[in-house]
Amino acid sequence: LEADASAAPIHFVLGTDGGGARNLIVQGGGFRPVEPDERRAEGYDPDHLYMDGGAVFSFTLKAVPGLIRDTLARAGATADEVDALVLHQANRFMLNHIAKKVGVPPERTPINIDRYGNTSSATIPLVLTTDLAERLTREPMRLMMAGFGVGYSWGGVHMTTAPLACAETVIL
Repeated sequence: LEADASAAPIHFVLGTDGGGARNLIVQGGGFRPVEPDERRAEGYDPDHLYMDGGAVFSFTLKAVPGLIRDTLARAGATADEVDALVLHQANRFMLNHIAKKVGVPPERTPINIDRYGNTSSATIPLVLTTDLAERLTREPMRLMMAGFGVGYSWGGVHMTTAPLACAETVIL
């Protein structure tokens, strides 16, 4: 991204709710030391990622469609005007459900989790540089992008791109 006085505005909606931290956490990670007698008190290893998949899934299906609607409203746009809905590639079923709930058809919701897996915060840029790169380099696109996850946190952005230079994605 670069500043351009003639560019269309970019609209963001961001949120967080720390109440979900216990559902997706490395309890002994970072600067949170865990005493030896606490190590397995919760029934999981605090040195490894713990996820309550059902709780995270439920949060996502409740929060993300509203995030997308709020972001589009802030931008004065509708789902029909979006060229691509680019979502964090967490789970195919989840992504299809979100897209359906907000009214963006599957052909405008690229999914590449089957090829690359959940690459965490890189999932959205990966969709841009793989599934959408050819189109992004030749024409403007109206993008609705949404990320969600840890803690719980979520973010949406609606933007119109000019033709972009996209770096080739190299998979080793």
